[in-house]
Amino acid sequence: FFLSRAARDLVMAKKKPKKKAAAEESAPITMNAPVMIAEEVEPWVTLSLHLQNWSYMDHTVAVRTSTRLFSITKDLAVRHGRITDLKICLGAFLEEREMTDETKTLQEYIDLMEPRLQGCARSLCEKGNGTVVNIYYDFKPEGSEPILLDWNV
Repeated sequence: FFLSRAARDLVMAKKKPKKKAAAEESAPITMNAPVMIAEEVEPWVTLSLHLQNWSYMDHTVAVRTSTRLFSITKDLAVRHGRITDLKICLGAFLEEREMTDETKTLQEYIDLMEPRLQGCARSLCEKGNGTVVNIYYDFKPEGSEPILLDWNV
């Protein structure tokens, strides 16, 4: 199979730029200083949980602001045993402050507060220097003997 001179020149012309590009790619690459990317810090808050009329059951826990309300209700059920009619309020135990939608995140509820609160780094929340959100709750025990105080939790 023979090519005409014009076709051969055309094929050779196409190959030459590829060789130049390959030569340019093999040239030494100078490295610049590494780029520092700031770590994304997910905001955390310290929940100060207050059981209505039982001050010795108050406790605190550090959680992400993306935590959903059903996670908090589950933790309260683990802490207190079988419970019914759980009411959770943000900031004060008032009907208009009740947190009823368990699929919402804490951030969605915190955004409704005045003044608006901002989360902080986890290390600050665990040391007690972070943003504190007061949560008030009350429930009815299921059955005749509730486990109100479980020191092992």
